[in-house]
Amino acid sequence: MKLWLAVSASIWACHPIDDGRHTDVTVNYTSDTPAGRGCRRPTTEPNMDADLIRQLDDPLYQILRNENVEAFNRARAEAGELPSFARCDFRGLDLRGLAATGLDFRDAYFRGADLRGIDFSGSRLDGASIAGAKISGCYFPRELQADEIVMSLNHGTRMRYNTGK
Repeated sequence: MKLWLAVSASIWACHPIDDGRHTDVTVNYTSDTPAGRGCRRPTTEPNMDADLIRQLDDPLYQILRNENVEAFNRARAEAGELPSFARCDFRGLDLRGLAATGLDFRDAYFRGADLRGIDFSGSRLDGASIAGAKISGCYFPRELQADEIVMSLNHGTRMRYNTGK
């Protein structure tokens, strides 16, 4: 069977020529692109991003989802153990005033969120994405280099910690 590929952003649509059926295939891209070239090599692995985003049933997470930051800060002070917010969805939320010290935001999505003035210096943000977020006045962990923050803000890449290796 002969196929032709139509490329659009991260979706490659495979169209069989002989029978007219249509199948959409999501393709992940590897990060091992040659230096100086703008191409990306697709892999055949399934796209797991949709499966990674989660919304917790935890009451603290639900308070944040409702953008009630003051209530969250009060509730977290009374809570014994804090939940992990790893891989959680915070896209588009107004989280100004959040007491973020000690919170686990690994691989979380903050696209378009209002994060102005939050002190993330005591939080875990490795793998988080802040594409299009408002970050004026934020403090970030020392392990995050400025270029990682800018790349995530402008292009949605996941922030990687500098481990000194």
